Amino acid sequence: MNISYRQSMAVAFAVKAAMDIIVTEDDAANCSIEAYSNGREQGLHIVGPAGRASFSENRNSDTIVIMAARPAFPIGLPLFSMQGNVASQAVYDRRRFFDPDQIVNAAAFILSIVTNTDYGYAEDGEGYTFGAHDDQPPA
Repeated sequence: MNISYRQSMAVAFAVKAAMDIIVTEDDAANCSIEAYSNGREQGLHIVGPAGRASFSENRNSDTIVIMAARPAFPIGLPLFSMQGNVASQAVYDRRRFFDPDQIVNAAAFILSIVTNTDYGYAEDGEGYTFGAHDDQPPA
């Protein structure tokens, strides 16, 4: 018999499993992941050389919600922490949602935010590549 994860954690772990499959060895060595809980949502938070992101199941639906920021350590903004998933209202306002069947696309989006590598995140069927000087994810 196994003790099961809360559903929101199961979604976060599914996205992480997809990230583990597509991430390069060099990028994996430069990223770290910790759990977060803000009382209503539980998920995972990843920090990489280019940015940081929190991801979980949305508390109001079964969609995947991602809150992300670039650069990894924004000057003048509070940092993300495991006690919460958002550094600021601006980060929260730019959150992204993915349908539950878009786990790999969500993983590619997260890795494209936190690293300087194009993981083939596709929006409306088009590939998306972050520029070297982008300071935030696409709107």
